[in-house]
Amino acid sequence: MQNLEVNICNPFGILFQEKISLLLLPCIDGEVGVLHNHIPMIFSLKFGLIKMLDASNKVSNSFYVDSGVAKISNTDVNILCNQCCESTNIDEAYVKEKIDLLAKLGNKTSKLDFYKKILEAITKHD
Repeated sequence: MQNLEVNICNPFGILFQEKISLLLLPCIDGEVGVLHNHIPMIFSLKFGLIKMLDASNKVSNSFYVDSGVAKISNTDVNILCNQCCESTNIDEAYVKEKIDLLAKLGNKTSKLDFYKKILEAITKHD
């Protein structure tokens, strides 16, 4: 099976770049799976978890994304988003700490909402 190159970018640059077997995207109309040689398309992303699977169909990496756009070609996927964080490095305590810090700083931006959504997603799975 051929691999698909995935690039996740935000306004500051490339956050992640890797070749994977299968990509699952949280799209506006539901979850979409993408393999190598997928028909070229553009999808709108909603808040959710981007999952990357290896050749044995195990999740090798995953990212929470606030929203964005995924441009799919035959060999690669370019994901453009405003906010994104790797899900393997976060837990409930970390997210609560981020929320508290942003609230103390008087942050009323989408970043605070992003972490609140992550906390909700984490606690829903427990």
